[in-house]
Amino acid sequence: MSRVREEARAPLLVQVAPRLVAALLVVALAAASRFGELALAVVLLGVQALAAFAPRPWEERAFVVRPDKALPVVTAGAVTLATTLAPSVLDGAAGHVRVAGSGSLAGAGVGLGVLVIVSFVTRLSRPVAGTVPALADTLLCGVLAVLACGWLAAAGSRPAPLVVGAVLCVVVLVLGRRGYVAFWLVTAAALAGVVVAASEGLPVALGAGALAAVAASARLGVAAGERWGALPPGRWAIGCVLPVALSGPVVFAVSVVGLV
Repeated sequence: MSRVREEARAPLLVQVAPRLVAALLVVALAAASRFGELALAVVLLGVQALAAFAPRPWEERAFVVRPDKALPVVTAGAVTLATTLAPSVLDGAAGHVRVAGSGSLAGAGVGLGVLVIVSFVTRLSRPVAGTVPALADTLLCGVLAVLACGWLAAAGSRPAPLVVGAVLCVVVLVLGRRGYVAFWLVTAAALAGVVVAASEGLPVALGAGALAAVAASARLGVAAGERWGALPPGRWAIGCVLPVALSGPVVFAVSVVGLV
């Protein structure tokens, strides 16, 4: 049976399950932020675990435990979370300029460096056929784990942007299954950004672009998950991670510009 026919035969719930789980993860992030950054970090660890155990694009299993992939992804994600929770560890010696403060995503650079090093060590220590595609998959999932920490950085700045970003993402994930519906949802987010920016005395273009980018990033994650390669359930895990990860840095950017 062709891939197109298998996709068409998949039940509606199977097709929308990753989006619904992603929406639940975003709701969990918003709820956890009410209890502090540590609770938010725990939820993000769950998101990173999904990325670590997601099957590769050519596999059709729901979850795969591969130490050569899980170790780099989890390590990079944990390092980024730790440096985001305690950015002072990135400060230089006394008298030097601080490189990070509360609500900073400076730890992402450290996390990406750890990801590359651990990925190469774990893969090249046991060279097998298909090392390059497997390494690329590990690096991609590790980058997603690092990007997801943008939600934590946004919470460290101010709680309002995280809540607003979560609402936009949930609306797009739940209602934006069709492309044209997603387009109008992104347009509505842009119009809301215009109103908010005007009320705050900020450039309306900044407001429109910021909120539209949050909505668009969530929809981009959905589209990327649907084209991951494997048939369900092979793409379920990554389909849940992508909307959360791609919207994380955008929500952090909204918190930085002070729109809400």
